[in-house]
Amino acid sequence: MLKRNYAKTFNGIKARTMAKVAAVTVLQYINYLNGRPINHIKHALVTDFNR
Repeated sequence: MLKRNYAKTFNGIKARTMAKVAAVTVLQYINYLNGRPINHIKHALVTDFNR
């Protein structure tokens, strides 16, 4: 959630924003590796036992 921000300084805002973007990028890459739709990031770490 980029809308919530509790940083006190500009460097804090930068660090939190970069961390959030990096986290979304990692989840999209995990979906890409598993052959799932890239933008379904909420389900990136779910194990699919039906395969």
